[in-house]
Amino acid sequence: MIFTIERSDFAPHTLPLEETLFHCGNGYLGVRSNFEEGQPEGIRGIRGTYINAFHDTHPIHHPEKLYGFPEVGEKILNVTDVQTISVVVDGEPVNLNTLNTGSYNRVLDMKRGYSGRTALWTGETGKRIRIAARRLASFTTPELFALEYSVEALDPLTVRLGAEVRGAVSNFFDPADPRVSGSAFSPLVVESVDVTGSRILVSSRTAESALRLAVGVDHQCTHSGKADIALTGENTRDSAVLSCEVRLQPGEKITIVKKAVFCDSLRYENPETAVQSML
Repeated sequence: MIFTIERSDFAPHTLPLEETLFHCGNGYLGVRSNFEEGQPEGIRGIRGTYINAFHDTHPIHHPEKLYGFPEVGEKILNVTDVQTISVVVDGEPVNLNTLNTGSYNRVLDMKRGYSGRTALWTGETGKRIRIAARRLASFTTPELFALEYSVEALDPLTVRLGAEVRGAVSNFFDPADPRVSGSAFSPLVVESVDVTGSRILVSSRTAESALRLAVGVDHQCTHSGKADIALTGENTRDSAVLSCEVRLQPGEKITIVKKAVFCDSLRYENPETAVQSML
């Protein structure tokens, strides 16, 4: 029996499909397999994280209103984004495309329970790094999503990482595609963003259904698996980022681990307290 799905060719036009095939989910939480460092230029992905039954309502407008037509609809919401990690090498932002990407591989290992990705990136100056990412949605703690992201230097270079948590998110829409909504739907209202040491906590609520969501993310950053690297926190009204910068020699790597917990008011009386107890 085969327990793995793999892909070894980098084809940007198939990335939306790969986001689905290599996703992580456990019945409570689902995270699409988007590139941590962002979408390739010109490719529109569907960046998304979803919680079972976490929804909001919206009015349904009919050109002609008849008896029995529904007046209120429900939508599962895209919630707080915890998978984004910006990467800058010697001042150049890392963004994979067909010209700078080699040795690309993705795997979904259903026996070991993780989704992984590796890629070789070459910058405009010729500096090279190897990216390796692994992620999982826990089956023992359904609220937990974990992500490990490493950058290995193949040349002497400086790497800057920015681990983000974004509260301002929207459901996917496309006016040209009849299969999905044609207009933006962004009813998740960010109430607070707190950064304490290496922990980020974002609290949100829905606009109409009055559901609440708390997302806490702990971060750990290491240099070649040894010394911890200090992270610098910065936050806005609806997002936060923890950053670090390090000089690497060939063979050295910087690794950041994100441990994210999602708790909602459908299952917890106080989502914020529940998140803190699980981290």
